[in-house]
Amino acid sequence: MWDVVLPPLPKPSLMTGTAQTMLSWPKVITSIDEIPDAFKTFFKTWLGDVPEFPHVILSPTKKGFFNSSGDKLICEMNDTIYVVEQFRDRIIANGYTPENIRDVEVGAVLLHGWITIKGINKEGVPAVSIFLFNSAQSDMFAPFIAKIRSAPTSPDETALDKERTKLDYLSQLDFKFMNYARSSLIGGEQVIESVWQPEIQTTVGSVFGLSLTRTLSPAHLAMLTDKELILIKDEPRSRGNKGVRYGGIRHYIPLRSIGAVSLTEQANDLVALSIHLSEDENVDSLFTASKEKEVLQLKTEIEKLIVNIQ
Repeated sequence: MWDVVLPPLPKPSLMTGTAQTMLSWPKVITSIDEIPDAFKTFFKTWLGDVPEFPHVILSPTKKGFFNSSGDKLICEMNDTIYVVEQFRDRIIANGYTPENIRDVEVGAVLLHGWITIKGINKEGVPAVSIFLFNSAQSDMFAPFIAKIRSAPTSPDETALDKERTKLDYLSQLDFKFMNYARSSLIGGEQVIESVWQPEIQTTVGSVFGLSLTRTLSPAHLAMLTDKELILIKDEPRSRGNKGVRYGGIRHYIPLRSIGAVSLTEQANDLVALSIHLSEDENVDSLFTASKEKEVLQLKTEIEKLIVNIQ
């Protein structure tokens, strides 16, 4: 009897942590064949007679500390931003034209990024769409944000740089926020007012002689242009070494979306600026009493602009 020594079976390759992470990264779809089967029927219907394949990004199922989501697609066709997601055995789709988008929030904290779009969809129904992604790939979403904000394709860079210099004062206050503010401006808009507010904390007790504090409001900046109100703030849940907060959140609110604005006194020598977007939704920003004069000026300028629009 012959003894046959078989070669050892190959060991299954283990996927590295980096490779596993990359599977959850969004990717650009370049053809209809790359569209997941669950979305193909809807996508082919929308695609219609579009001469060129649109800019499409697929975000695979993502679960994490901040939020979780199933497979999603975001694309722009026929001047409409579409967000399509798979929820169990259903496909939920919302299409938004830029003029029907009430506001958009763009956040990035470490590798966690997201876009939240609120507005009226193509069916005339109020809708909210959230798209999660790896913030290292934020640039691939820039065309969608530019479309939503009606950014010009060929801005006057000289005029844009001139507007950015109005924010140079922030370099002495918070360099990160200065960069966020300058990069948030789009061509053709003018900076009217901006108010910077450092993080607001209050003492809640002490242990072994050390004070315990609670954050009432993260550091934030309110910047008014002739087209929109831009609110930039730290993510309150993010804090690294030496108390440094990573990343930030940008909230773009077109002036046409603002119904009213109010300023009210709060406890702890604070004032609250409330941006009324609808009957049941406000965006509130807290400021210290020392900023009240600046905030009142900001409120006045917002009211002047929205009167002309309404």
